[in-house]
Amino acid sequence: MTFQVDGILFASDNPKDYPFVLSHWEGFRKFPQNDNEWENSTTELPCNTYVRTSLLNAGEYHKGFIGTLGPFSVRNLTICGTGQINGNGFRLAFNEGANQASHGGRRPVPFSPIKNQSLRGSLIASTMPIFCGDDSVTLKPGRNKEGNLLNKPSEYIRVTDCIADGSKAGFVIGSEIASSSHDVLFQNLTVRNVPLMGLWIKTMRSRGGVIERILYRDIVIENTQQPIWLSMCYIPNASSPAAINPAGHPPVIRHITFENVDCRKGNRGGIKVEGLAQSPVRDIHFVSVKCDKVEISDTEDVFFAKWQLCP
Repeated sequence: MTFQVDGILFASDNPKDYPFVLSHWEGFRKFPQNDNEWENSTTELPCNTYVRTSLLNAGEYHKGFIGTLGPFSVRNLTICGTGQINGNGFRLAFNEGANQASHGGRRPVPFSPIKNQSLRGSLIASTMPIFCGDDSVTLKPGRNKEGNLLNKPSEYIRVTDCIADGSKAGFVIGSEIASSSHDVLFQNLTVRNVPLMGLWIKTMRSRGGVIERILYRDIVIENTQQPIWLSMCYIPNASSPAAINPAGHPPVIRHITFENVDCRKGNRGGIKVEGLAQSPVRDIHFVSVKCDKVEISDTEDVFFAKWQLCP
């Protein structure tokens, strides 16, 4: 199926237009069950509720069986066009549930009185948001022990011909990556004016999962904190809620290729790779990758290329 938008698709700001369904929110399964049944139960992120539908929804969520793939209800879906998909996010966030209020994220004014932000849907479920207050496009196939056991990877995905402009980060895998991600193509992309990373693979010890066979090709990155960052140190603090119920094995990052990537105009850093002593990042290939300008500072850790282990 091809869904082509050449005009403006503008979202309603009424939560009643987005009924509650069984789905995911930042790697957590979202459906009613007792706290003691919830693998990743935390007081910070209540997860024993349904989540609201997104503006665009593809297929029907099925949790399947541990250690098996499928069932799949969506194949060969394309979203394209010259128009705009506008989620009306500031207005909807006030009525539906608060956006994150940390790390300098954008918030409606006045801020929403609704406290449970995990009720919110997304702009497009299963595909990608356009112009947002966080990562522009991110793959999040499961969280910690639960995602590791269910083993439902994000796989055989293409993200092409897109622009990330003014969001917090560009094109991202993780950090909720416990069910793994493989065979993904990012091609013909532009990232500009983002305060964090352009191309970012982020994970941590508690996530587990394998990230492999990822190809980034024909990409321009302008005005970012870090054009390219592969990290297993996203949240290294073991007492963080993100570390609750860790996966059974450390994460793996391997077989990643960057080809024809042009980092230009005011990027603060260059390339950074962070691995674990028990799980080194390996088989990373850079082909025709250049950074024409990297800022120099006496007070900041700015670099062109840096490889290190997580603390």
